[in-house]
Formats: sequence, structure tokens, C-alpha cells
Amino acid sequence: MPLILSSCPAFLAVPLVILFAEICPAGEIEDQAARFEPAFADAEPENVVHDWYLPFDTRDRSSLSTIRLVSSFGAKRLSYKRGHIHTATDMVPRRHRRGAIEVFPVAVGVVCSIHLAAPHTTVVLKHRLPDGRLMFTSYKHLAEVFVETGQEVNHQTPLGRLFTRAQARKLGGNYDHLHLEIRKLFDDFGTASWLTMTRAELDKRFLDPMKFLRERLRPPRGLSAKTAHRFISAARELLGVNYDFGGRLRTVEEGIDCQGLVFYAAERIGRCGWKSFSTLPTVSVVEAELGVRVPGMDPVAAENLDISRLLPGDVIMEVDPIENEAEPSIGSLNSEPVWVWHVGLYSGAGNWINANAFEGRVVEENLRDYLAEHAVGGIFVTRMSHKPSATRCRHNRRMRLVQGRERPEKANAK
Repeated sequence: MPLILSSCPAFLAVPLVILFAEICPAGEIEDQAARFEPAFADAEPENVVHDWYLPFDTRDRSSLSTIRLVSSFGAKRLSYKRGHIHTATDMVPRRHRRGAIEVFPVAVGVVCSIHLAAPHTTVVLKHRLPDGRLMFTSYKHLAEVFVETGQEVNHQTPLGRLFTRAQARKLGGNYDHLHLEIRKLFDDFGTASWLTMTRAELDKRFLDPMKFLRERLRPPRGLSAKTAHRFISAARELLGVNYDFGGRLRTVEEGIDCQGLVFYAAERIGRCGWKSFSTLPTVSVVEAELGVRVPGMDPVAAENLDISRLLPGDVIMEVDPIENEAEPSIGSLNSEPVWVWHVGLYSGAGNWINANAFEGRVVEENLRDYLAEHAVGGIFVTRMSHKPSATRCRHNRRMRLVQGRERPEKANAK
């Protein structure tokens, strides 16, 4: 049962909770949070989120076309306090069987709070992301709750059911929808859901559910098999070439560095020369020069990496909490900022090709072994679906294996 907490009269624990603002005037978010803290269980999720889903049992839980929006995120509302900002996206399935509509988690997690009375009964889940951060999802307007606090859930676990239209009418409102929140914080223990009055308060705790899910329901597709083969084959041409910081194969003696390797392969599948691409990873990622960032791997801690989610041709950047004064952090792992210090490309079967400074040459080796051997914090992945895309395409002379250089031996993957 949801925990119903109030310093106001007990009759608030009935369906007419809509009277909350009129009978018990709301204070600041932090002031009200203490009243709802007892409903919170500080349980830790056992599993890391890798997949995201829509919260209904539709024919395709990755297709936004299967849901209908009732109310949008960030809109001004009249409920509770005039000018309150809507912290969620209200939604229903576009098509459903007759009867109760069940609500499901959008990702694996643990139930950390069940609070408020009908028609505002809310279940909150805590999730652990691949980069080590915690986040929360909140499911409001449940007519029945099927889970309990501290319970581990996955995307197939029914959390509860929505009100039918007839039931909602009896309660005096349009409560036959799901109020879905995506939260960065739950320090308010739920009170910010109805007390958020400013854009700063909204941005502090909430994310736009539609934007968030749109970016994660369907990961970006990779290169075609033919193009990925060309990209990887080009990189393999350099196996055995000496590692040379800043090297671009300009002379017989000059080797190549990690970025040079990726640029060399990129030249072979695109029309732009290697000088078209930024040497600053943060710029390259923003401009999507070598693909778009892959949600869940932007970045991902080494211990949370699922190799099966990588595609041949993915660009892999090694990230660590060592500051690079030349550019800003590219993200964070376990709430600690990280910077890019190495790059290569995924060649498939758990291997990657990189100009390895430790080996002193270009190698193809097992990615997980490399990360463990060098205590790498994690990786940041970008993925091309077509070809490299430079903001300014330069047709400079392409890198090439200079005539007279010994043909490098093709090193086998470890």
C-alpha cells in the first residue's frame, strides 16, 4: 500500500487529494520533502540499465507511435498552485485491449518509493546507468499498485494499472493516464512533482521524458556491412606500423598515432581528407564528425560495458579522470569528470584496432583485455550510419603508406 503522509487532517487520505493545495497550502519543495521522506527506501539497483522501453505493453515498446500524449513536459498548470510547471509527460497507449491498462518500468531498477493516495498514487524507481550515475523514473495516477518498496523490477514487471475513464470521472478528474517523470534527483521525495514553479527548479531535477526516450529507445544504426568492412580493412592496412605521437605517415620513417589511424580509415570511406576532422574529441563529438554518440556508452564505465552492444566500425575513445587542459571534460563516470586519452575502432568479435603506445605499433587486440590491463576507467562510443561528416570538408593529400616502407606484418588479435 502507498504510504500516505500528511500533517493535515486524515481525510486527505481519500481520493479527493486534489484538495491538497486548498486545504494544506504547499510550502517550498525542501520544506515539504521531509514529510514524504519516510516513504523512501534507499535501496540500490542490482542491475545496470542498458535498454529502455515505453511503459505500456504495446506491440512495439520502442516505437513512440504506439503512445498518445495527453499533456507535455514543461507546460504551465493550474493544479495545486497556479503557475506550477508540469514535470512529466502524460500519456496513454494509442491502442489497447478493453479493461485495465497496466504500467511497466521503462528500464530495470528497484522500487524506492510508493506514496500519495488515489488518484495520485505514485511508484518511483531508482536506476543505475552505465556511467555509474543514479537516476529515477516516476509513475503517477495508478489505480492499483502491484509492487512493493525494495523490489527489483525489469521492463516486464507490472507496476500497477491506470484508472479506467469511468473510474476517473467518479474521482472528478481526467486521471485515466500515466504521468511519467524522468528524474535526475529524488532529493524532494516526490514533492517537486507539484511544487515546481520555476524553470531552474524543473531543470535541477527533471528531464523531458519524450526527448530522453526518443534518444534511447532505438540506438543509432551502424555502418552498412560493406562500408564497415571497408573502414575496418583500411585500419588493418596499418597493422604493425610504428606508433608515433602526431604521426600521419608523411615520410618513410614517420609512423602514426591513435587519431591518425582513425583518420586514415575515415579517408577511405568518405570524401574528406584527414585535416577535415578535429583533433579535439569534444568538438568531434558535438559536430558528429565520426558518428553520433551512442546512448548508454557516452560514456560507459569499463565494468559496466556490454561488448555485445558494440557494432563493427564503432569509434571507441578511452576515457579517464585525468584532466586534459586542452579541452573540457567529455562526460563523467561515477560522477567524476573524464577526458579522452586514446581512440581506436571496433573491429568485431570483441576486438579493436588501435595505435598502441604501450606496444609501440598498430595492433588489433581484445578490447576488454586492454581495458583491464591498463586500468582504463571507461569508453565513449560514437557510431556512423553512413560516412564521416566534416563541418568543413578539406581535400588535402590523403595519408598513405609511403613507398619504400616495409610492408607491416599483420598482427593477430590477442
